[in-house]
Amino acid sequence: MGCVRKRGKSWNAQVRISGWRSFTKSFAKKSDAIVWINGLENKLYSA
Repeated sequence: MGCVRKRGKSWNAQVRISGWRSFTKSFAKKSDAIVWINGLENKLYSA
């Protein structure tokens, strides 16, 4: 499950899925963070 949080001027994206480590990354735009979350979740669920 992914979430996006505002931290100062940047957006932090975090993906946590049972059985996998936590993935985090910072972005300048919220839309970029959402695209990254969706792509990573698809990749992890299909693995």
